[in-house]
Amino acid sequence: MLNNDMKIDPKYTGNMRKDRLDNDLVCMATAVLWAGRSKDPSSQVGACYVNEEGRIISVGYNGAPNEWPDEEFPWGRDTENGKNLNNTKYPYVIHAEMNGILNYMGQGSDFKNSTVFVTLFPCPECAKFLVQRGIKKVVYLSDKYRLPEDKYEEKFNSDPNIAAKRTLALAGVECVNFADINEKSAEEFKISLRPDEGIEMIKAKDMKRVRRK
Repeated sequence: MLNNDMKIDPKYTGNMRKDRLDNDLVCMATAVLWAGRSKDPSSQVGACYVNEEGRIISVGYNGAPNEWPDEEFPWGRDTENGKNLNNTKYPYVIHAEMNGILNYMGQGSDFKNSTVFVTLFPCPECAKFLVQRGIKKVVYLSDKYRLPEDKYEEKFNSDPNIAAKRTLALAGVECVNFADINEKSAEEFKISLRPDEGIEMIKAKDMKRVRRK
C-alpha cells in the first residue's frame, strides 16, 4: 500500500491516449503485413498467433519450403485441365498457418488455447494442424472460397471449405469473421506494396496512413 506521500497528485495523472488501436486490430494488421512478405503472385496470406494473454507469439505467410530457391519454385496454378498438377504450386507451397507453427522456436504447448488471426479462412490441412496445436479461436479476414448459397446442397459433401469448417467446429474451435468484431471489412483493410512508396497500410478512419520508406 502506498501512503499519501508516495501517491502522485491526480491532476498529473490519467492523461493517456484514449484512441489507441485495439488488440484485435493490431493482430489482424500484423497478419496483413506478413501476407505482404509472400512471393506468391496470386495469393498472399498471413497468419498471426496470439496467446491467452493477448501477446503475439508467432507469425507466418505462404511460401516455398526452406532451401528451395524462390526463383526455381513453380508459383503458377494452371493445371492444364487437371494435368501437370506437380508443375504448379499446390503440392509444394506451405500455407501461412503452417509456417507460423513450424517457425516457432518455443514449446508447442505455448499455442494451447491461443487465437490465430488469418487473412484467409484456413484450408482443411491447416485446420487439422490448428486443432492439433490447441488453437481455440480463428479470426479470419476473408472467406472467399465459401460455397455460394445456390451451390451449398450440391457441393456440401465434396467442398474443401466445408471440410475445414467441419474439422474446426467438431473440435470446438471458434471461428469469427473479423468484420464481426471490428467495423471494417476486408475491402477496407488492405495492404499495398509499391516499390516507389514503400509499405503503405490503408486502414480505418481511426488509423492514420503509415509509411516506411
